[in-house]
Amino acid sequence: MKHTKTIFAGLIFTLIAQLGMSQMELGVSYGYRFGGSLPVRVDNQFGKLKVEDSGAFSADFRYRVGGSALLVAYSRQSSTIDFVQSGLFGRERLFDANIEYFLLGVSRGRDNGIGFNPFGQIALGIGVITPLSTAINSEIRPAVTMRGGFNYFFTEMIGLRVSVGILAPLQYGNAGIFCDSASGCGVGVGASSQIVQGDLSGGLVFRFGNRNRNLDDAYDAGG
Repeated sequence: MKHTKTIFAGLIFTLIAQLGMSQMELGVSYGYRFGGSLPVRVDNQFGKLKVEDSGAFSADFRYRVGGSALLVAYSRQSSTIDFVQSGLFGRERLFDANIEYFLLGVSRGRDNGIGFNPFGQIALGIGVITPLSTAINSEIRPAVTMRGGFNYFFTEMIGLRVSVGILAPLQYGNAGIFCDSASGCGVGVGASSQIVQGDLSGGLVFRFGNRNRNLDDAYDAGG
Protein backbone atom coordinates (compact mmCIF):
# COMPACT_ATOMS: atom_id res chain seq x y z
CA MET A 1 0.00 0.00 0.00
CA LYS A 2 2.84 2.39 0.83
CA HIS A 3 4.44 1.57 -2.52
CA THR A 4 1.19 2.45 -4.33
CA LYS A 5 1.05 5.89 -2.68
CA THR A 6 4.73 6.54 -3.39
CA ILE A 7 4.36 5.64 -7.07
CA PHE A 8 1.22 7.76 -7.39
CA ALA A 9 2.84 10.81 -5.76
CA GLY A 10 5.90 10.36 -7.96
CA LEU A 11 3.70 10.32 -11.05
CA ILE A 12 2.10 13.64 -10.11
CA PHE A 13 5.44 15.36 -9.49
CA THR A 14 6.84 13.92 -12.73
CA LEU A 15 3.91 15.31 -14.70
CA ILE A 16 4.33 18.74 -13.14
CA ALA A 17 8.06 18.74 -13.89
CA GLN A 18 7.59 17.61 -17.50
CA LEU A 19 4.60 19.73 -18.42
CA GLY A 20 5.45 22.90 -16.54
CA MET A 21 3.01 25.17 -14.78
CA SER A 22 0.98 26.48 -17.75
CA GLN A 23 -2.59 25.30 -18.19
CA MET A 24 -2.60 23.43 -14.87
CA GLU A 25 -5.45 23.10 -12.35
CA LEU A 26 -5.26 21.74 -8.82
CA GLY A 27 -8.53 20.91 -7.04
CA VAL A 28 -9.28 19.88 -3.45
CA SER A 29 -12.75 18.79 -2.32
CA TYR A 30 -14.63 17.30 0.60
CA GLY A 31 -18.01 15.66 0.29
CA TYR A 32 -20.43 12.89 1.18
CA ARG A 33 -20.00 9.37 -0.19
CA PHE A 34 -23.00 7.06 -0.11
CA GLY A 35 -24.19 3.63 -1.25
CA GLY A 36 -21.76 0.79 -1.77
CA SER A 37 -22.73 -2.83 -1.14
CA LEU A 38 -21.58 -6.24 -2.35
CA PRO A 39 -23.45 -9.60 -2.21
CA VAL A 40 -21.32 -11.99 -0.13
CA ARG A 41 -21.28 -15.05 2.12
CA VAL A 42 -19.92 -14.76 5.68
CA ASP A 43 -19.63 -17.96 7.79
CA ASN A 44 -22.14 -19.72 5.48
CA GLN A 45 -24.66 -16.89 5.88
CA PHE A 46 -25.72 -14.96 2.79
CA GLY A 47 -26.12 -11.21 2.76
CA LYS A 48 -24.18 -8.17 1.66
CA LEU A 49 -21.22 -6.09 2.72
CA LYS A 50 -22.29 -2.49 3.26
CA VAL A 51 -19.95 0.49 3.27
CA GLU A 52 -21.32 3.03 5.74
CA ASP A 53 -22.07 6.44 4.24
CA SER A 54 -19.49 9.00 5.35
CA GLY A 55 -17.37 11.97 4.32
CA ALA A 56 -14.56 11.72 1.77
CA PHE A 57 -11.59 13.88 0.78
CA SER A 58 -10.36 14.15 -2.81
CA ALA A 59 -7.68 15.98 -4.77
CA ASP A 60 -6.86 16.11 -8.47
CA PHE A 61 -4.39 17.55 -10.94
CA ARG A 62 -5.42 18.52 -14.50
CA TYR A 63 -3.30 19.55 -17.46
CA ARG A 64 -5.08 20.81 -20.55
CA VAL A 65 -4.11 19.43 -23.96
CA GLY A 66 -6.16 20.82 -26.84
CA GLY A 67 -9.87 20.29 -26.16
CA SER A 68 -9.34 17.93 -23.22
CA ALA A 69 -7.50 17.78 -19.91
CA LEU A 70 -5.32 14.96 -18.58
CA LEU A 71 -6.41 14.00 -15.08
CA VAL A 72 -4.65 12.45 -12.08
CA ALA A 73 -6.94 12.01 -9.05
CA TYR A 74 -6.87 10.62 -5.50
CA SER A 75 -9.64 10.22 -2.91
CA ARG A 76 -9.91 8.78 0.60
CA GLN A 77 -12.91 7.76 2.70
CA SER A 78 -12.78 6.51 6.30
CA SER A 79 -15.77 4.27 6.98
CA THR A 80 -17.10 1.08 8.56
CA ILE A 81 -17.77 -2.20 6.73
CA ASP A 82 -20.91 -4.01 7.96
CA PHE A 83 -22.45 -7.39 7.13
CA VAL A 84 -26.23 -7.29 6.55
CA GLN A 85 -27.91 -10.72 6.52
CA SER A 86 -30.37 -11.58 3.74
CA GLY A 87 -34.01 -11.69 4.79
CA LEU A 88 -33.21 -10.53 8.31
CA PHE A 89 -32.72 -7.25 10.08
CA GLY A 90 -29.44 -8.43 11.59
CA ARG A 91 -26.46 -6.18 11.01
CA GLU A 92 -22.92 -6.97 12.16
CA ARG A 93 -20.05 -4.51 12.24
CA LEU A 94 -17.02 -6.24 10.73
CA PHE A 95 -14.24 -3.65 10.77
CA ASP A 96 -13.30 -0.03 10.16
CA ALA A 97 -11.51 0.69 6.89
CA ASN A 98 -10.03 3.35 4.64
CA ILE A 99 -11.23 3.32 1.02
CA GLU A 100 -8.89 4.96 -1.48
CA TYR A 101 -8.96 5.54 -5.23
CA PHE A 102 -5.87 6.17 -7.41
CA LEU A 103 -7.00 7.28 -10.87
CA LEU A 104 -5.87 8.44 -14.32
CA GLY A 105 -8.33 9.83 -16.82
CA VAL A 106 -9.54 12.59 -19.09
CA SER A 107 -11.77 15.61 -18.47
CA ARG A 108 -13.68 17.67 -21.05
CA GLY A 109 -15.62 20.88 -20.69
CA ARG A 110 -15.58 24.59 -21.46
CA ASP A 111 -13.08 27.17 -20.28
CA ASN A 112 -14.94 30.47 -20.09
CA GLY A 113 -12.34 32.16 -17.93
CA ILE A 114 -13.90 33.92 -14.95
CA GLY A 115 -17.37 32.57 -14.22
CA PHE A 116 -19.16 29.28 -14.86
CA ASN A 117 -17.14 26.39 -16.36
CA PRO A 118 -18.94 23.00 -16.63
CA PHE A 119 -17.01 19.73 -17.05
CA GLY A 120 -17.34 15.96 -17.26
CA GLN A 121 -14.69 13.30 -16.70
CA ILE A 122 -13.98 9.57 -16.74
CA ALA A 123 -11.04 7.85 -15.07
CA LEU A 124 -9.60 4.37 -14.58
CA GLY A 125 -7.31 3.09 -11.87
CA ILE A 126 -7.48 1.06 -8.69
CA GLY A 127 -9.68 1.05 -5.61
CA VAL A 128 -8.04 -0.02 -2.33
CA ILE A 129 -9.97 -1.05 0.80
CA THR A 130 -7.59 -1.16 3.78
CA PRO A 131 -9.00 -2.56 7.07
CA LEU A 132 -7.65 -0.74 10.12
CA SER A 133 -7.14 -4.13 11.73
CA THR A 134 -3.63 -5.18 10.73
CA ALA A 135 -4.65 -8.85 10.79
CA ILE A 136 -6.88 -8.46 7.71
CA ASN A 137 -5.40 -8.06 4.26
CA SER A 138 -6.19 -5.08 2.05
CA GLU A 139 -8.23 -5.58 -1.12
CA ILE A 140 -7.03 -3.96 -4.36
CA ARG A 141 -9.31 -3.96 -7.40
CA PRO A 142 -9.47 -2.23 -10.80
CA ALA A 143 -11.84 0.74 -10.66
CA VAL A 144 -13.71 3.08 -12.98
CA THR A 145 -15.24 6.44 -12.06
CA MET A 146 -17.39 9.05 -13.80
CA ARG A 147 -17.98 12.59 -12.60
CA GLY A 148 -19.67 15.79 -13.74
CA GLY A 149 -19.94 19.27 -12.30
CA PHE A 150 -18.73 22.81 -12.65
CA ASN A 151 -16.02 25.22 -11.60
CA TYR A 152 -16.97 28.81 -10.86
CA PHE A 153 -13.91 31.04 -11.01
CA PHE A 154 -14.02 34.23 -8.96
CA THR A 155 -10.65 35.28 -10.42
CA GLU A 156 -8.36 33.86 -13.08
CA MET A 157 -6.70 31.71 -10.41
CA ILE A 158 -9.24 30.74 -7.71
CA GLY A 159 -12.66 29.16 -8.03
CA LEU A 160 -15.33 26.98 -6.43
CA ARG A 161 -15.93 23.40 -7.57
CA VAL A 162 -19.16 21.40 -7.19
CA SER A 163 -19.46 17.87 -8.60
CA VAL A 164 -21.34 14.58 -8.41
CA GLY A 165 -19.78 11.23 -9.27
CA ILE A 166 -20.07 7.44 -9.43
CA LEU A 167 -17.21 5.20 -8.24
CA ALA A 168 -17.06 1.46 -8.90
CA PRO A 169 -14.25 -0.90 -7.84
CA LEU A 170 -14.62 -3.99 -10.03
CA GLN A 171 -14.98 -7.23 -8.04
CA TYR A 172 -14.29 -10.67 -9.48
CA GLY A 173 -16.63 -13.49 -8.49
CA ASN A 174 -16.07 -16.88 -6.85
CA ALA A 175 -13.32 -15.67 -4.55
CA GLY A 176 -12.53 -15.00 -0.92
CA ILE A 177 -11.80 -11.45 0.22
CA PHE A 178 -10.53 -9.78 3.41
CA CYS A 179 -8.41 -12.79 4.36
CA ASP A 180 -6.21 -13.13 7.44
CA SER A 181 -3.52 -15.57 8.48
CA ALA A 182 -5.51 -16.97 11.41
CA SER A 183 -8.97 -17.74 10.00
CA GLY A 184 -8.44 -17.56 6.24
CA CYS A 185 -10.90 -15.81 3.97
CA GLY A 186 -14.02 -15.15 6.04
CA VAL A 187 -15.90 -13.31 3.28
CA GLY A 188 -16.77 -15.05 0.01
CA VAL A 189 -18.07 -13.52 -3.22
CA GLY A 190 -20.19 -16.03 -5.13
CA ALA A 191 -21.07 -14.26 -8.37
CA SER A 192 -19.43 -11.53 -10.43
CA SER A 193 -20.44 -8.22 -8.89
CA GLN A 194 -19.10 -4.84 -7.90
CA ILE A 195 -19.45 -2.08 -5.34
CA VAL A 196 -20.99 1.14 -6.67
CA GLN A 197 -20.73 4.34 -4.63
CA GLY A 198 -22.16 7.80 -5.22
CA ASP A 199 -20.34 10.99 -4.29
CA LEU A 200 -21.43 14.61 -3.88
CA SER A 201 -18.64 17.06 -3.12
CA GLY A 202 -17.56 20.68 -3.16
CA GLY A 203 -14.27 22.48 -2.75
CA LEU A 204 -11.74 24.85 -4.25
CA VAL A 205 -9.87 24.82 -7.55
CA PHE A 206 -6.64 26.69 -8.28
CA ARG A 207 -5.53 27.51 -11.82
CA PHE A 208 -1.88 28.26 -12.62
CA GLY A 209 -0.08 29.59 -15.67
CA ASN A 210 -1.05 31.86 -18.54
CA ARG A 211 -4.11 30.91 -20.53
CA ASN A 212 -3.22 30.09 -24.14
CA ARG A 213 -5.82 31.67 -26.38
CA ASN A 214 -5.37 29.09 -29.15
CA LEU A 215 -5.82 26.22 -26.69
CA ASP A 216 -8.87 27.93 -25.20
CA ASP A 217 -10.48 28.20 -28.64
CA ALA A 218 -9.81 24.52 -29.32
CA TYR A 219 -11.09 23.55 -25.86
CA ASP A 220 -14.33 25.50 -26.38
CA ALA A 221 -14.84 24.05 -29.84
CA GLY A 222 -14.39 20.50 -28.56
CA GLY A 223 -16.36 20.87 -25.29
